[in-house]
Amino acid sequence: MKNRIKENLSRQGKAMLLLQMLLEEEFSRLQKRDARGVTPMELSIQELMRQLVAEREDLVRVVTMLTNGNTGRLRDYLPSMPEEEREEVQTQLRALDEQEQRCARQAAQNQQVAMALFEQSSKLLDYMHSKVKPTKVEGYAANGRYASRPGESHLVRGTL
Repeated sequence: MKNRIKENLSRQGKAMLLLQMLLEEEFSRLQKRDARGVTPMELSIQELMRQLVAEREDLVRVVTMLTNGNTGRLRDYLPSMPEEEREEVQTQLRALDEQEQRCARQAAQNQQVAMALFEQSSKLLDYMHSKVKPTKVEGYAANGRYASRPGESHLVRGTL
């Protein structure tokens, strides 16, 4: 069981390294404005996150079994482990935490770039719509008659 904990942490560490690489690749594609390249990266990241959650849930189950249901937290179980195994697991946990922090920073950076590109595109689209939209409404109405300007007096038009 204790080997399962080490193997699980090792898999999580490798997954975090892969996540870091995927996030960096997503960032480079965002900078290049490669929308078709970002979508598959995002799907890969989501699938990897799903697998990471499954690994963490498995780790909680293993720790819960080892502690006879007392706790599902690995940090609570660490004091009962032999010294050298505990140090090895703590080292893995520290490395995993550092990698997780790097991934979080990269994800935040990706989000900022994506939101900036979204805002820029929205403003450009609004600008283009304002230029295409006619400013004067002098033309034919939906009923086929020449549309009158709003606010025109009925007396001047000859109607009451």
